[in-house]
Amino acid sequence: MKKRLNILFSTTRYWNVWDEFIMRWIENLLNEIWVKYNKIIYNRNQEVNWWFEFLNPLRWNFWDRYSDTIWFQFLNAFIKLGFFDNSFAYKYYNKFKNNIEYVIWAGSPEWAGYRSKILFNLINKENISWLMLWIWEAWYPWNKWKKWIIEGVKKQKLIILRNPEDYENFRKLNKNTFQLSCPALFSALENEEKWKINEIKSIGCTFSFPSSSSSHSVKNEIFEKYISFIKFLKNNYPNLRLYAVFHHIKDLVLFNSDYNYLKDLFIDTYYSGDREDYFNFYKDFDIVISTRVHWNGIASSLLIPNIAFTHDKRWSTVMWFWSYTYDNDNNTLDHFKRIINNPSHFQEQLKNLKKSQKSNRLDLLSNVFSNEK
Repeated sequence: MKKRLNILFSTTRYWNVWDEFIMRWIENLLNEIWVKYNKIIYNRNQEVNWWFEFLNPLRWNFWDRYSDTIWFQFLNAFIKLGFFDNSFAYKYYNKFKNNIEYVIWAGSPEWAGYRSKILFNLINKENISWLMLWIWEAWYPWNKWKKWIIEGVKKQKLIILRNPEDYENFRKLNKNTFQLSCPALFSALENEEKWKINEIKSIGCTFSFPSSSSSHSVKNEIFEKYISFIKFLKNNYPNLRLYAVFHHIKDLVLFNSDYNYLKDLFIDTYYSGDREDYFNFYKDFDIVISTRVHWNGIASSLLIPNIAFTHDKRWSTVMWFWSYTYDNDNNTLDHFKRIINNPSHFQEQLKNLKKSQKSNRLDLLSNVFSNEK
């Protein structure tokens, strides 16, 4: 019987909520190919790991013994001393590096910055197997990659990219590179999918604001179009129940302060700091209308018809979710009416889509872990 693998996942906890959902998809796929593993987290939350953390000796083990003293707590209010998060860190590197079998980059555009230097050390210096799953070039254009990034990319056992425009640059360095659509479609398991929708009664309106955190804010122009469309639905479909859904605490705060004039549009508000709650939240809705492409992915995964108000170059992602992309009010309203007239038809399409897209992803992962089962 094979022992459980120690797999180090690069993700975030309580910072970029989308990373937590990416992690869930990858866990689902690994579980489906029967890989047994210990899930070790490298937490890229900025409150936990900073860009140049690896240069800071004040974060080493030495401070652990003093953590409950008054002077330590006082100094720590001004200077970051020690490391106490329940995740992998530089202070564990030398003691544990030989026990890590795989490093998996669980999505995200932030894959090659200094915050990830420790991970590239594991690849380049320790020769640990590494998989980049559903990353995208984004913040790190290939012509600005540093030598240690290029060396790490060359050693990957598998690279799966989300965007086709990134494919050629990675493929030049590593032939184990593939481009496949975002795995948000697989975030919900079959037993979590929404039952047949016979009538549209409630709409989940998931959105952020122009003043949201920089990583998930929305442009003013798109925000105004989104709110205008929601107001139209409110005024012309009085029997529909509209709910506001937020995935980040700052958005919930903004909704109750700077944007509290919008509260009359909605019956109630949904928010949680736990990713798992959203799969139950979304099943309360018969349609989801979102300004974030990945929330469309979750809706499609749950077999809920959805509409996307996209605002950056990631808009093409929703094509793979069979989400309708807003282009103008009239066309979007026509599509909305089609959903209302036959919601179960759209559900059946989404169910078939999930089945057709899963096999090639499982095959790629199975090939990597074929000797580990």
